[in-house]
Amino acid sequence: MIPFRPAVLSLGLVALGPTTVQAQAATVDGMPDGQPSDWSVLATRASLPRNLANPLWSFRLLVPPPRGGLFWTGGNAAGLVEELDDALTLFRATATSTRGTFRRPLDPPAVDQKRLEATSWGNLTPRFAVLGRVVVERQRFDPGTRADEAEPYPSSPFLTTDTSTTPSRRTRSRLEGVAAWRFGRWAAGLDLGYDALEHETTEAGLVRRSRQAMPGAGIGVTFQLASVRLGAVGRLRHRVETVLMTERAADGQVWQLEGYRDVVPINIAQSYYRRISENVPSFGLGVAGGDERGSWAGFVERAAVRERRTRQQQNDPASDRWDADSWTLGASYRLRRGPWVVFATGLGTALSGEGDLALDQSGVIVTARERLARVGVDARWAPEGPWEGSISAEFVHRRRSQENPLDGIEATTRSLVPAVRVEALRRVAAAVRVGISAGLTLPTASGVLPNPAARGIVYQQLLAPELDYDARSKSAVWGGVLIEVSLSGVLAGWAAYDGGGLSPRGAGPTAYGVTGRRTSSRLTVGLRTR
Repeated sequence: MIPFRPAVLSLGLVALGPTTVQAQAATVDGMPDGQPSDWSVLATRASLPRNLANPLWSFRLLVPPPRGGLFWTGGNAAGLVEELDDALTLFRATATSTRGTFRRPLDPPAVDQKRLEATSWGNLTPRFAVLGRVVVERQRFDPGTRADEAEPYPSSPFLTTDTSTTPSRRTRSRLEGVAAWRFGRWAAGLDLGYDALEHETTEAGLVRRSRQAMPGAGIGVTFQLASVRLGAVGRLRHRVETVLMTERAADGQVWQLEGYRDVVPINIAQSYYRRISENVPSFGLGVAGGDERGSWAGFVERAAVRERRTRQQQNDPASDRWDADSWTLGASYRLRRGPWVVFATGLGTALSGEGDLALDQSGVIVTARERLARVGVDARWAPEGPWEGSISAEFVHRRRSQENPLDGIEATTRSLVPAVRVEALRRVAAAVRVGISAGLTLPTASGVLPNPAARGIVYQQLLAPELDYDARSKSAVWGGVLIEVSLSGVLAGWAAYDGGGLSPRGAGPTAYGVTGRRTSSRLTVGLRTR
């Protein structure tokens, strides 16, 4: 074993030290760019964030084919020791640039990002397996975003924004680690993670600083019963985020969004403070079975979000609350036939939530219902010869409904997102492979929205363009090229460039929709050991 692998495996063990809803269908290769891994205790649960569509994907043929099981599909750490039959260490450095006007009001107009990433897994003994991931990234927004929180479009209807769009920078570091042990027919696993983020303005008259700390822990067990494995897993993730704004040489206003209702702006005379505290417990059951030729897995998960927000810096402050609960069902099937490996996944999530204000005695002011269904298939072809290829397809259906019952305001959006991707690698020399990839996504959307002309300035500026974006059909195309050089029998290096664009297909349902196009490009260099 070469020196790289023990080094990164040790990083996984660091993530498991005392200082520190989604199935694999979300990212078939199991290594999402910059996001918590699907198996991670830090992965989003009881919330369905509406992330800005990104047409960039990593080359999946650089890593082993997708796999299923209690760990890879259901996130049960104990399943790792049963499902890991190889070893891999992957280092990546990326530089990404995103520009364009086709975006929502709280998305930054321009983003430059640099990231360092290391992932490794392996069996240290036949009964003990570990997996670790480390991510460090720096983003620069210029112009900046009006969102003061790390996630501008979660399921929660409460969000803090301000009138400043001065340049800002965001620094994030994340540690994720899993360890699993086998004891006869039983196995136990531990999953720990920690995410730290700081976001601050640069050379601004209105100084903004946001900080977030998010630790998480999970414990899983599995039991072999005849030809199937049964598993149970419990997780708890805690998040604390603070927003502090200080007037230095410019005035500003804060808008505390509360669903679709009109809100009164808060003038920043000297400073503004906001604290968000969130607990996310979850519990899941799973079952898996099969052999080397065909394997299957399924799970069910119950999760909850208990979010509390306050502006008071004191003990037992009055807190706005957002309480949401979700059920998630997921399944996967993996088939191996000759040079083909086919992996199919399915995932469904149902979420409901209620929001209430601490200083409002009228009761629940926001209700939300969301549904998400996703099915995907990834087919790999690796015959004896110079060629290797893959084709993958995915369909995502989403329905989101949010209402301010006291004000009689309601909005519902629906979308169906089909996507297809093809990728090919060819060996052109004994130690050199070249690759190409291309993909197409055609989201079709619709919605029933409030009349923006009957709403106030906050709705017209921040909410109407967002809803129009969610209810508008779009298209995204992307492509990339790659060169890989084998440096030894177990070590390879590569460089890749990919880029793509997102644009609307036709007009939106309101006159407040955005136009134009949004493009991204990325350069990646990396090392891989097996």
